Amino acid sequence: MKFSKILILNILIITSLFSCSKYIGYGVIMLPPQDSELESGSLIKITKESRIRETWVYNTQTEDHIEIEKWRVEFYDKLEEAQKYVDKYVNYKDYYIIVNRNSHSMRVKPDKDASLVYRLKKDQKVKVIGRTSNKESIGSFEGYWWELITDDGVKGWSYDSYLSVYNNGELVHSNIEDDGPEIHDFFSNVWRPLYFWEMQKSRNIDLEKYKAKFKLTPDLDNKEITISMPDHYITYQFTEFTKTGEHNYNLVGSPVQLDFSFQGVVTVIYSVDSLSYENTFIYIQDSVVNEIINTEKSTRVIKFNEFIFDGPNYTSKAYGEISFMDNNMFTWKNRENLITKQLITANAGEEGNVQFKNFLGENLKSKYDGIITFDFGDRQELNFFYSFESGGVKFLYIPGSKIKDKVVESDDFYAPIQMFFNGSQL
Repeated sequence: MKFSKILILNILIITSLFSCSKYIGYGVIMLPPQDSELESGSLIKITKESRIRETWVYNTQTEDHIEIEKWRVEFYDKLEEAQKYVDKYVNYKDYYIIVNRNSHSMRVKPDKDASLVYRLKKDQKVKVIGRTSNKESIGSFEGYWWELITDDGVKGWSYDSYLSVYNNGELVHSNIEDDGPEIHDFFSNVWRPLYFWEMQKSRNIDLEKYKAKFKLTPDLDNKEITISMPDHYITYQFTEFTKTGEHNYNLVGSPVQLDFSFQGVVTVIYSVDSLSYENTFIYIQDSVVNEIINTEKSTRVIKFNEFIFDGPNYTSKAYGEISFMDNNMFTWKNRENLITKQLITANAGEEGNVQFKNFLGENLKSKYDGIITFDFGDRQELNFFYSFESGGVKFLYIPGSKIKDKVVESDDFYAPIQMFFNGSQL
């Protein structure tokens, strides 16, 4: 009898020791995987850790050795600590936010000057795991900082200036209800001068004006707006924005006024060095702008290579000899008739560079191959319509007065000057 009691006691001790050693800690589920039986806020007993796969291993009543990514779990060594967190977290287990603008900041701690850890996207749905106790005023907003965890495992804090907060599908809070959506879209994007779109539509890309650096960049976090145009550049600081009309806003502390009367564009009224400006901007993705610039540069290379392939040397009994060389360079010899007709002066050099910076009007695109510019330097250049024909190329001189905003709409000249050059490889 005594032996039996000792045996049972030893078995209980061994079982107890085994039970204590089979768990390495406890976890609280922040964001359960899809199709998981677990809910957000569930408490699990963790049996193993896989450092290679970055997972925790746990068991359920129906299944053993289940792996879950570490970032989905808040880990604790002691059950009491895990339970304490569950009691706190239960208030937010069904909370999530919807982001109301692109590039909304997510920071390492609830402080507007803290390091950035993530940029949230417009309409992105993100799980809430916590919130500051007190509201904080930042700019024109007063709100909480929300602790979030994204679907790709990033944790951080985001101020609720552009967040709509939901609890189990019901809207709890939104800071944007009093403002039109256009002002929030405005601060979420980089805007381009409207002439970008007009150039794209006509396919006449003036690379002197269509540059990636020309844009309007609003920055709500730092309360500033930068406008970069071909003839001016300025940055304004402001304290807040106020709605002054159905589609109108002022940036307080600056001279900037915004008008969203026409869908998809914003008209900006401002001043620089006592000069007033009223420019319209449109949203065009940076990738589109860069692609168009690269395409236009490639197109100009192709045009120059056409003269190389059909030449590169061209001769005319009346107008001399032109040779096209690498790096868009040319030489033009025996140009006496150009000087006699006062197209260039005697001071013009015999060499220069070729450009394709001017464009055919719509009614001329089927008539000519393009417009070529010979730049002799010292502000002397010649522009011609050109057409490749059998054995050479035909030029029609374009007076400078006929070029408006880099476009030529007519070839009806009072005294047209035509030239034909025979192409040769010699």
